Amino acid sequence: MPPPYSNVAYQFGRNLYSIFQKINGPPSHGPHEVQKFENLIKSFGFLGASGFQVGNYHGKYSQVEFYPTSPWTRLDPRCELADVLFVAYDTKQMRISFLQAKSKVHTKPFPIWVANTEQFIVLSHRPTITRWLGAAVWNNDVLSKAILPSIGSFGTFTGVPGGSVDFTYSSADCLVPRGAPKAGGKYISGLFDLSYPPAIGRKDVSSFYERTYCPNMIDFGTAIFSLEIGSPISCLGSPLDSNVSALNARIALSRWASQESIRSPNDLILKGLLDSPHLIDLPSEQTNGHNLLGAKHVVVIKANA
Repeated sequence: MPPPYSNVAYQFGRNLYSIFQKINGPPSHGPHEVQKFENLIKSFGFLGASGFQVGNYHGKYSQVEFYPTSPWTRLDPRCELADVLFVAYDTKQMRISFLQAKSKVHTKPFPIWVANTEQFIVLSHRPTITRWLGAAVWNNDVLSKAILPSIGSFGTFTGVPGGSVDFTYSSADCLVPRGAPKAGGKYISGLFDLSYPPAIGRKDVSSFYERTYCPNMIDFGTAIFSLEIGSPISCLGSPLDSNVSALNARIALSRWASQESIRSPNDLILKGLLDSPHLIDLPSEQTNGHNLLGAKHVVVIKANA
């Protein structure tokens, strides 16, 4: 059985939700979907005012190419990888998750996602990337060799008109298509919902606890602070330390963090990340140039699992 969440983890989740509600404004005047996502990212950044160590950094979308999967992709599939990369760590472990934020169709019995099916394939099937478009620094097998499926994830904003807005999270592999994909537009789209009742949402995989579904923002914040969302790329004293794909992922993150710290030398969140036992001290020539992480935003959380 997974251990109970700590009071600090619950407080992290409650604070995240409370800040989001204040930023998002009155329900009757709520912003559109894109602004809701931006408000969620801002809410993580504001958690520092309540004593948590969280950093929010601007990134840049990076498209990826991979082998086709009919009928869900085009013959030459290409899509954006993620809206946000979450990096959560403590003194023993570090996890990452690429998350796509989507709009909902309805909320009963639980939300249905509207998604670009190529994004669904890349995050749920986790293929080997054949090409990175842009200056992304990840290894091609960062998804395919991940220990846990929640390295790829989806989230949606839920609620009813005039009511409060909330956020539902799911590991991408827990989504299933409902009906045939719809082609003919800019990209192939489809409807997706969960493959099982949401009560089954916390499991032990390869000695790592993983939260695969969170019905609300409080649970999502609690789980990510407890290092139960995302795939581990470092776990001190475990076989993961000698895993080549995980090592390459740590190098990629080290390159990004080193370059960001040059731009912001007084950023304590970046300093803590670089000083953690998970990242690697690289020579300066390996941190030059644009080292991007394939997401519009990067959220770094010093966790307390």
